[in-house]
Amino acid sequence: MSARKHLARRGYGRNGLAIFCQCGEYRSIAGTVREQEDAHRAHRVDMGETVQPRKPSKIERLEAEVERLRAELTAVSGGTADAGQPETAVEFGVQAPDGDVLVPTPDRAAAEQRLARYRDMWPTAALMQRTVRYSAWTEAE
Repeated sequence: MSARKHLARRGYGRNGLAIFCQCGEYRSIAGTVREQEDAHRAHRVDMGETVQPRKPSKIERLEAEVERLRAELTAVSGGTADAGQPETAVEFGVQAPDGDVLVPTPDRAAAEQRLARYRDMWPTAALMQRTVRYSAWTEAE
């Protein structure tokens, strides 16, 4: 490894922590300590120094492990990254005479009990089912 000519000095300015280089050619950036350290490391490489690769932080190692496990889970589950919840499911409900389906539920037994009660009022009530698709939650408009 070549000699270090670009030593980092830490100081506090009006924007908080800043990393400066003793060469005077490096301009500090705004950002987290890690971002500033990475920028100074890039400066050292640009100035011809040989720099050891940076060791990932604990959180970066954990994030990489989570991504690796997600990829493994996706491969094992046939493309479904969230094995805890199925992509599709069946819901049941009771169809009233006007065509509306009342109180959809994934519980068939509950829907059948409701059908028995509703048939007292509406003899033509029917048990209906539909397939629903689950997806990520998005903000309502």
